Amino acid sequence: MTSENGNGDVPESDWVVRHEGNALRIGEEPLLIGRSARCHIVLEGDNVSRHHARLWAAQDVVFVEDLGSTNGVIVDSTKIERKTIVPDGAQIIIGKFTLEVGREAKHERGRVTTLRKTAIGEAVEIREKDEREQTLREDTLELMGSVARKALAIGKVQQAEETLRPLLQSVRDTAQRQGLPRKTWKTAVRLAGDLAKASMKAEWIDYVFDISRHDPHPLPVEFVDLAIALVPKIGSVDLGLVRTYVAAMNRRSGELNPKLMIQITELERRAAAVK
Repeated sequence: MTSENGNGDVPESDWVVRHEGNALRIGEEPLLIGRSARCHIVLEGDNVSRHHARLWAAQDVVFVEDLGSTNGVIVDSTKIERKTIVPDGAQIIIGKFTLEVGREAKHERGRVTTLRKTAIGEAVEIREKDEREQTLREDTLELMGSVARKALAIGKVQQAEETLRPLLQSVRDTAQRQGLPRKTWKTAVRLAGDLAKASMKAEWIDYVFDISRHDPHPLPVEFVDLAIALVPKIGSVDLGLVRTYVAAMNRRSGELNPKLMIQITELERRAAAVK
């Protein structure tokens, strides 16, 4: 249902999203939701990505889409995987925050905020700029990773470390601020594993658990096997980081491969044994 204004302009949607006592009109131009101050709905929390999701209405139907966030979007208890219809009265959960979507109520008339299209366009432009920067970072990480692997192949371990250290530190900083896209995380884990194997330094094992504790995805089996083999040889690793990650995986044990859980538990045991 839409309402025609007196000037004959484009009909205005009567869908709204409510958060902390405020109501924002949902229209055809997507509303950005995330931790960035440039989003339309700003949610400040560790589990919220800078540009987490977008919300819009088309043909009198409301849609929500996850923008590749770290921790996902839940609509009425279901984690969404793609663009999803949001029913009237539904709740959208992002991190610790709950947004309610519904029709504009009588008591809200005159109090619902309608954003100017220019403001929406500015936020979209900011998001697209950030996406381009993220793509550039991923491409650079892959490129420099290739250079480092060539150095490792001829035994130049220090050169490989010097090539990758600034980039991997940048990835760590991003992980601490806002989490990482899955592709970036997987690439960083793989490269740190290569450095750990070649240098026999505990710092690269610690690095993987450090970037993973902010967004605890199941580690690749190949890395867990490598860490199990290396930990007794390279000595002490940061047991606190390992245990933080293992605890996060234990909370998700019902959805993980049992073999992976056994391997992770064994890794913790070996890490504790060398303390």
